[in-house]
Amino acid sequence: MRNSDLFPIRGIQPRRLQDIIRRALRRGLDVDVIEDFLASVDWSGTDGDRPEIADQIGQLEGMTALYTGGELTESQYVARLLAFLPETDWNKYLFLDGGVVRVTVVRRSTVGLPAAPPPLPPLDRSADESQTESDAPSHLLVSVSKSGCALSR
Repeated sequence: MRNSDLFPIRGIQPRRLQDIIRRALRRGLDVDVIEDFLASVDWSGTDGDRPEIADQIGQLEGMTALYTGGELTESQYVARLLAFLPETDWNKYLFLDGGVVRVTVVRRSTVGLPAAPPPLPPLDRSADESQTESDAPSHLLVSVSKSGCALSR
């Protein structure tokens, strides 16, 4: 990569880093987006006076190396990437067995819908077996009915 293609680290803002991560996660995981960004960072002049963003980019570089080296699963890597984003972005991704699922919440109008669902019809319990004995612990018993059934709390 030529020096003219590099971005000085001092000019990189946290917002740009977040945008790169969002773009990498837009349609599943595209690690090439992150690797291209990392390759374009010019670290010169950070030996003594490091900008704050240098630590974040260094963490991103380290975790990307772990992922591409097979030491992190895709799910673990994406979870770590999400830590760079604001909490409002976290709820867009759900982890199931190591995979990522994008969740879209759609709000629908409730105009014209009943306030509550209609009541369920009563259950037909005529076929239920009667129970004449209780195994309730004695400290829960309140009394015994005339039929011999134990009444408990």
